[in-house]
Amino acid sequence: MTTMIREQKGFSLVEVLMGVILLAVGLLALAGLQIASTTGSFKSNNLMQASYIAQDSLETLRSLVSNSDNQIEQNLYNTLLQPGEYTNNKAAGSVAVSGVVYKRRYTVTDDDGVRVITYVVTWRDNADHSVTYVTRRSQ
Repeated sequence: MTTMIREQKGFSLVEVLMGVILLAVGLLALAGLQIASTTGSFKSNNLMQASYIAQDSLETLRSLVSNSDNQIEQNLYNTLLQPGEYTNNKAAGSVAVSGVVYKRRYTVTDDDGVRVITYVVTWRDNADHSVTYVTRRSQ
């Protein structure tokens, strides 16, 4: 009796299927990470835009002069920085940036001769978000 010994070359079907399954699981995990990364980047960009909007508007409000000889500047101060809540003026209202609508509002209160400005920017992308800044300025 002669026995033939054959050398095995290549992979069996089971080995190939196991390799394909492992590759598919790895690629699905990477796809999930890509989606999470894109979502995080989108939310981060919206937060950055809201911060820019709030900081720009606060700088405008802080730069107004209360006792100006210029009647236009004096009117702006009297219009924008009297105690109260503001939702629609030069420094408040809605603004759209990159397809996202940001709603701006601010409140001015008087604290012993110091104006306290609380500025809030809200927006919606799958959920409601907001950023709030508070600053003080002398009259």
